[in-house]
Amino acid sequence: MKRGILRSLIALSVTLVLCVGTANAAAFQDVPEDSAYAEAVAQLSQRGIVKGVGAESFGPERSVTAAELATFLARTAGVDAATAAEGLVDDGWSAGSMAWAKTAGLVGEKNQYDVLTAKEINEILGRFCAMVGVKAPEVTGATRADLVVALNTIASGSFQRLNSVKYTTVTTAEDWGPAIGKVILDLGVELDPASVTAEKFSAVSVRTVPGFDFATMKPTAPAPQPAQRTVTAAYVCDEDGNQTEAGTRVAVEMKIGPDETAGSPFNYDFVSGLNSFVDTSYVVSLTAPLSTKAGVPLSMEPTDAKGAAGNVTLLADDFTEGTHTWTGDGKEITLGYASWLPHEDAEKGSTPLIIWLHGAGEGGADPTISIIGNKVVNLATNDIQKHFGDTGAAILAPQTPTMWMDLDGTATYRNTENTDTGRSYYTDALKSLIDAYLADHPEIDTDRIYVGGCSNGGYMTVNMIVEYPDLFAAAYPVCEAYDAAWLTDEMVESIKDLPIWLTAAKNDGTVVIFEGEGDPANYMVYNLKLDEDGNPIPKANFSNDLYDRLVASGAENVHYSLFDDVHDTTGLYKGADGKPYQYMGHWSWIYTLNDECVETIDGQETTIFQWLSQQSK
Repeated sequence: MKRGILRSLIALSVTLVLCVGTANAAAFQDVPEDSAYAEAVAQLSQRGIVKGVGAESFGPERSVTAAELATFLARTAGVDAATAAEGLVDDGWSAGSMAWAKTAGLVGEKNQYDVLTAKEINEILGRFCAMVGVKAPEVTGATRADLVVALNTIASGSFQRLNSVKYTTVTTAEDWGPAIGKVILDLGVELDPASVTAEKFSAVSVRTVPGFDFATMKPTAPAPQPAQRTVTAAYVCDEDGNQTEAGTRVAVEMKIGPDETAGSPFNYDFVSGLNSFVDTSYVVSLTAPLSTKAGVPLSMEPTDAKGAAGNVTLLADDFTEGTHTWTGDGKEITLGYASWLPHEDAEKGSTPLIIWLHGAGEGGADPTISIIGNKVVNLATNDIQKHFGDTGAAILAPQTPTMWMDLDGTATYRNTENTDTGRSYYTDALKSLIDAYLADHPEIDTDRIYVGGCSNGGYMTVNMIVEYPDLFAAAYPVCEAYDAAWLTDEMVESIKDLPIWLTAAKNDGTVVIFEGEGDPANYMVYNLKLDEDGNPIPKANFSNDLYDRLVASGAENVHYSLFDDVHDTTGLYKGADGKPYQYMGHWSWIYTLNDECVETIDGQETTIFQWLSQQSK
């Protein structure tokens, strides 16, 4: 044991002097000019790759340690390896390089001051050369003299190693929520597109999120959660990530899906009940070199948090964000909003307005969350806009600081208290925001204002139409949570002539409209109770109650898309049974926002937004 410690100390004393020396090979008194390694020493020392073991000594016959070789290779690759890692001696010159070499998989399990054999040197050189894309030389001995000859061969070769690569993430809004599905690398070098393939890239997401202690019902300290992503494609692209025939950027696409949580930029806070963006970085690395346009092997240091140059959220970035403050009844309430216009120079009174009211998890102070937590941005695509003709339809997505069902501004749910009214704490503030938006946008056709939303936002939709029935041309509440006990006959009478299209799913376990019970083993599942004929048993509340009472009141333009469940309709996502992926039954807004609610109206199959576009006061 003592002998091993002594050997390490001797190695440390030898390698410590490697940080001094000279770049002038002629000054090394122990390097004969006619030696086989003199030219290598001269060239490498001039480039700052190797240094001496003293002011006038190179130490050609000395053994090579793992720390030395790691440092020489880091300098050869141009790596700025300044950060030591746990378990390494911070000696002021080799710890960072050793940490880099271990991360890159070059030195295996070697300790910092282990003396290397010729075989071990060749193995490490082989790994390095494979990484940078050049042929590996071999050493026959294990001295510094042997090593510098091999190193000079590598350093004199033609390869390029990139450091501090910048990258941009690309987020899209999907049926289940937002997903980071692409990383754009800015390499700054003209690339050979044929050399860029998915197999050459590895991607790891690092989401720094707080944990949650269910025993104490309190969050725990945020911690990095690295997770390997599946790379599905890679190609040369432009700055927006679109594939091109030539360029200096690479798009790395990754698998996304409802269960691919490593790709989500969101974290759900169990305390506040809100989604929020999390600090996310990406470690993208090459498993094999690319090629430059000139044919030079190209490798790169893995990206890290320092290289993060921002995020692009497709469609959402086209929205404008703002705030509106209402003051009244001794209260001051500020609502955020995201808005979108199909045309900047539309004529006065020409453009209908679609209002979307978010669910409970999308409240807060970042309106982007309210339009990508659910796929609200889809309203701005041609799939929806085509129904509104040449003018298109404007979009307004207000955001509450808490949730629409707030009793008093303290994030207390109205339905947890004995209240005889369903009026939202935010009713006046939301009406004020809508009025202000209309005043600022004279292009809006005030005879074609449509209001809808999901869950909490479905509640607020019903709240707004019973409060202001003359303001809207139509409503489209989804899995709405306005309790039947709050809905008076007078309210029903006031909205019976308002065109309304309801959407819900029978197996909704959150806003329950059919008898059943949740699955203790899977919170996503709500098992329906069946009657003696095998049919689900409806409950007289929420969407069921509203629809039935509207029909009973004589409403003629009311529709109800009631689905058995909520499942993937794209064909892209499957469950373990091979059938379409099953979402929570509460998520019926997926059908609405994809314009997949279809009813036969006047003998014609009509989608919900096709119908909405036809409504006017």
